Amino acid sequence: MFNCNKFFNAMVVLIILSSTCYAKDSISGVDGQTLLDACRDKKSIDGQALCTSYIASFKDTVVALKLAYKNAGLEIPPLYCLPEDGVNQEQLMQVVIDFIEIQLKKNPNVAKVNAATLALAALYRKYPCQYE
Repeated sequence: MFNCNKFFNAMVVLIILSSTCYAKDSISGVDGQTLLDACRDKKSIDGQALCTSYIASFKDTVVALKLAYKNAGLEIPPLYCLPEDGVNQEQLMQVVIDFIEIQLKKNPNVAKVNAATLALAALYRKYPCQYE
C-alpha cells in the first residue's frame, strides 16, 4: 500500500533542499528572509500587509489548484489538512514564521528559498493529512 505521509515528507525535504541549491539564481519573488522580516515587523503597515496577504494568497492558491484539478477530473491528495475547527490568519502566519526561524537556525541558505516553498513546508509539517 502506498504511504502518502512518507511520500509527502520526502517531497517537502526534497523541495527545501533543492530550493537552497538554486536560491541564488532565483528570480521568483519573495524569499524566506523577506517574508520573515515583513511578518516580524509589527510596526510597519507595509510589512504586515505583505505578510498577511502573502500567506492568505498562498493558502487560497492551494485551494484553487485543488479545485481546478478536481474540475479537470484529476484527484490529488491535499498538501496539508487544516483542523476542522479552522485556523485564523494570525495562526497561519505564526506557523510560517516559526517554521522559517527553525529552518534558518539549521541552514542559513533557507533565507533565500522561495517563501511559497517555505509556507507549503510549514503548513504541511504543522497540519499533516492522515491517510489510511
